[in-house]
Amino acid sequence: MLFRSEGIYAHKSLRKELVDNNMLQAVISMPGGVFKPYAGVATAVLVFTKGGQTQKTWFYEMGNDGFTLDDKRTPIEENDIPDIIAKYENKEESSKSFNVTYDELKENEYNLLPSRYKKIEYVAPTFEHTPQEYVQLMIEAEKKSLALLEKLQEKLGGVNE
Repeated sequence: MLFRSEGIYAHKSLRKELVDNNMLQAVISMPGGVFKPYAGVATAVLVFTKGGQTQKTWFYEMGNDGFTLDDKRTPIEENDIPDIIAKYENKEESSKSFNVTYDELKENEYNLLPSRYKKIEYVAPTFEHTPQEYVQLMIEAEKKSLALLEKLQEKLGGVNE
């Protein structure tokens, strides 16, 4: 409920209280299924100190907790918990973690969803060939396909007209 973004005033006022009148140090989001079989909804851990005001909040998007996210919760190798512990003290940034300033939180109506703040880097694709070379490669592939189809047609006894 705390993470709803629609216009329910109570959610926003509670988030505002956490950020303005406490030090919200971290928001660690966990995928749906972490608390299965009891609950399958996505969850977040909020780390804060009572009093003061938030200057910067560290967000971490946990993908795995060392168990499958189904009802069986079978152990798996993927586990972000050691990474969370290692990065938390210095609020290190990585592909799964980043920092958000108080001003950014305020500008976004104290929204605590990581997707609101995560910076997405666009990486331009790189190509091995020029467009003309790709066209030539496609022509050659089509010629090979046509030759194979003609051989198949011969083996099947020609064309029925």
